[in-house]
Amino acid sequence: MSESARDEQQALDAVDHWLREVVVGQGFCPFAPRPYATDEVFVELAPGSALGVLERLSRRAGQMLAGESPRTALLALTGGAYADYETFLDLADTARLVL
Repeated sequence: MSESARDEQQALDAVDHWLREVVVGQGFCPFAPRPYATDEVFVELAPGSALGVLERLSRRAGQMLAGESPRTALLALTGGAYADYETFLDLADTARLVL
């Protein structure tokens, strides 16, 4: 397994752990247990620039609306580009405007 594949798998494992222990385990989202238990949560890693993240989000939303994707999807931002919460909020605001 290549280093990038290992890094990607570690990121996916971390997201799965967070979903299981926090989102489902602590009851943060009342809608999460069922799709998580039936393995219906699609997790996609989104490294890179804000434009790249917005493109992935737009593509995923289009696929979901067309019924081509699981109804429950999580876009996990990786690479540390959004370690600052204000930067992440700017990205979220931009996503709301363009989607």
